[in-house]
Amino acid sequence: MRVYLLRHAIAGPRDPRRYPADSDRPLTHEGRRKMARAARGMRVLGLRFDLVLTSPFVRARQTARIVATSLSPRPPRRALRPLSPGGGAGGVFAALASIPADASVLLVGHEPDLSRLAGAMIVEPRSDLFLEFKKGGLCRIDHEGVPRPGAGRMIFHLTPRILRLLAGGS
Repeated sequence: MRVYLLRHAIAGPRDPRRYPADSDRPLTHEGRRKMARAARGMRVLGLRFDLVLTSPFVRARQTARIVATSLSPRPPRRALRPLSPGGGAGGVFAALASIPADASVLLVGHEPDLSRLAGAMIVEPRSDLFLEFKKGGLCRIDHEGVPRPGAGRMIFHLTPRILRLLAGGS
């Protein structure tokens, strides 16, 4: 299975008056614009996803929608609660176990959870592996068959700037 980890794009600042629930914070205009360019970079790379699983938080769902609608064919999207902040890798591994082993799956989530998930996929027991996921950053981890802790192999880790450059932007 090819597993892609994508951090949500730039979201509005925490503001308890505007967004009493942090889960309601949307992407900014700049975040949507930059993510659209990064999605074009994914298209230039020839990336295709069979499924997009996303945190149920608004900013992650919006990021997933931008990416999915930029691709052809458009992959189906589903919310996955374990991709919420603090959700833990166990629920993500359980969800991936129900997906065909030859699939390409995009997971859209948050930091520091994505860094921890990448660590759990690559190194078990998890060590001090640290990958910084910038907002809109993308990582690919391949697994032979269904993902298991520590059995993944990192193929690439791209910053959002690199993705935008691939699309012809700066």
